[in-house]
Amino acid sequence: VEAVRVSDDVMRYALALVQATRDRPDVALGASPRATLALRRAAQAFARPQGEEFVTPQHVKQMARYVLPHRIVARAASGRGHAGEAVVREVLGELYERAVTHQLDAWMRRPRMPISRSGRS
Repeated sequence: VEAVRVSDDVMRYALALVQATRDRPDVALGASPRATLALRRAAQAFARPQGEEFVTPQHVKQMARYVLPHRIVARAASGRGHAGEAVVREVLGELYERAVTHQLDAWMRRPRMPISRSGRS
């Protein structure tokens, strides 16, 4: 499992997922820093049988659904059943949305090449 490498960017994604479980008003106790290590290890184990040399964000996302929910304690007032699963689902969606927005912002700020109109009638 340790032969499957994890880039710094993928590790930051895993850290962001775990941190996001602690930054929610409906969560009394979010996933711990050790949950990040468990998530990394699970993603490595998931990637290996697929013949992957590197863990991808998709591997982390897939494993978060199994590794994180039982590590989250919802506030009593939230009244949601399966709160850990719901929190993980919401966090995954929020982080995906932020990543897409960030990529779109970067794309919009990129330098543009002037369009040559020569040769057109």
